[in-house]
Amino acid sequence: MTAPSSSTPASDVVAVLATLDTKGEEVEYLLGVLAARGLRGWVIDTGVLGDPPATAAVPRTQVAAAAGADLDVLRAGRDPGSALATMADGARRLLDQLQASGRLLAVIGITGGKGAALFATATAGLPLTTLKILVASARAEVLARIASTSTTVVFPTLVDLMGLNQLTRLALHRAAVLAGSGAPAGIGQSPPRTIGVTSFGVTTTAAMACVAELRKQGLEALVFPANGAGGRLLERLVDEGQIDGLIDLTTTELADDLVGGAASAGPDRLCAAGRAGIPHWVAPGAVDMVNFGPPDTIPEQFRHRTLYRHSAYTTLMRTSPEENRRIGEIVGERLAAGRGARRICWTGGGFSDYDRPGGPFHDPAADLEWLRGVQSRLHPDVELVSLDEHINAPAVAAGAVDWMVSELAAATSRGHA
Repeated sequence: MTAPSSSTPASDVVAVLATLDTKGEEVEYLLGVLAARGLRGWVIDTGVLGDPPATAAVPRTQVAAAAGADLDVLRAGRDPGSALATMADGARRLLDQLQASGRLLAVIGITGGKGAALFATATAGLPLTTLKILVASARAEVLARIASTSTTVVFPTLVDLMGLNQLTRLALHRAAVLAGSGAPAGIGQSPPRTIGVTSFGVTTTAAMACVAELRKQGLEALVFPANGAGGRLLERLVDEGQIDGLIDLTTTELADDLVGGAASAGPDRLCAAGRAGIPHWVAPGAVDMVNFGPPDTIPEQFRHRTLYRHSAYTTLMRTSPEENRRIGEIVGERLAAGRGARRICWTGGGFSDYDRPGGPFHDPAADLEWLRGVQSRLHPDVELVSLDEHINAPAVAAGAVDWMVSELAAATSRGHA
């Protein structure tokens, strides 16, 4: 194994997180596969108890020290939960340093259940575009949660990690191959102009039209499903500088966050673009609905409301006039707090495929309250335009893209001035 060192590696490395006292054999095998592919493994030992059979690039004493702790004190404390949290914090700091040095190619974790949680914490602050791979024997629910809330690639071992066998070798080999495969051209670097677009099933027509028009303009589109996880991912990518402009067609996550639905993206939705100062175009796509699961999951206080069975797994609830007004106020408030070019577009013809004449959620009076809420919080630097069009009308997508292209051109001109 690599000799101990507290310095930054002199060449690019694949960081390997593992407890060497229990996963030493697996780590040795992984390092061999990496070396055969011309890659250098950089082992970070996150163990606390037991004696590791070999040394690591970053031994456990240094991991604890990175978190401001002493390994002997952690051992003496006999508090596994606290020790795990400390080692996770130390590993996180070390990985962040590696990332900042530009030497980190990928991160591979070899873990059981507790180690999987440590890995998730330690890698949470890395850019979404950093390759993160987890080889774990943790239960399926844990692995599913990690895979669904991060960009980690998970290789379940199916059996416990207690030495090498045909299944553990296979998982470790696949992890090493993936780490050495490299990223496709352009991944990990923000393209010159990348535009985020938010979409939902009931606004797909508009989102597809935006993507087509953006491509005609030589722009790349990243489409985010407005299902909670999609909105959180969008906000983080904006914060990481991966997106140059945002066409926020579908802001339904605000309704779920306000009312308590299943598709909330949290209280920071619509904030990152303003922090970054990138062009931000916003419409009320699908704010006529709140997402719940099957009918028996709907809270009792909502069962008298207008409901629609979207699928076997999703029941939609029509937002009320009062809720629409508050959502509009939230849009106005969050855009007012930002900077850069910001436009809010009122689509008076309806907010979703279900919000049309004869549709289950058609309610122009309720929709109008969204506009009134926006107007009550409108900042002088934020533009409000009104279109008597449905959200999925071609004019809406065309207008959004035209505005985005114009603002990007203006930003480029200012940058060259």
